[in-house]
Amino acid sequence: MGGQELEFVKEAFESNYIAPLGHQIDAFEREFSEMVGIRHAVAVSSGTAAMYLALRLLGVGPGDEVIAPSFTYCDLLKI
Repeated sequence: MGGQELEFVKEAFESNYIAPLGHQIDAFEREFSEMVGIRHAVAVSSGTAAMYLALRLLGVGPGDEVIAPSFTYCDLLKI
């Protein structure tokens, strides 16, 4: 950890933006998209949520085959 984490946690509590959104998430998405050179980025709550969103955006649906590592929660996804 870089040492600013406690400051960020205090700021989140003081601003009353604990979950699911707040200016820190907005800043993270903006800075990440700028860093990697894309127009938009979306922060999600988990890897499972990210996989679900990615599969939906790719148009994966019933009958499609998805190959993933065995330690995932793909089997919980209802596409």
